[in-house]
Amino acid sequence: RYEVDNSTRSLHGALLDAEILADVYLAMTGGQEDLGLSIRQSGDAEGTLTSLDAEAAASILVIRASDEELEAHRARLADIHQQSRDCMWLEMEDDLPV
Repeated sequence: RYEVDNSTRSLHGALLDAEILADVYLAMTGGQEDLGLSIRQSGDAEGTLTSLDAEAAASILVIRASDEELEAHRARLADIHQQSRDCMWLEMEDDLPV
């Protein structure tokens, strides 16, 4: 999904998993190295957030979940609810935009 290629890697186990996870993180964040909260302050002494860098925000790659992935997610939440009778994520599902 994130086109991370591990065919040339010679490592095994946890180290390989960590490298793949790092590559996936970079793919998901568009290669950003910080939280992307570049802000412009208006001289406020307390450093109040006034605006985000619109250009930086526009360049973030958004990968939407497929219908299959959404259904698998909902099924997992239903399993959690059945086992614990308290699944806050399931309750939040109704509030999420589609």
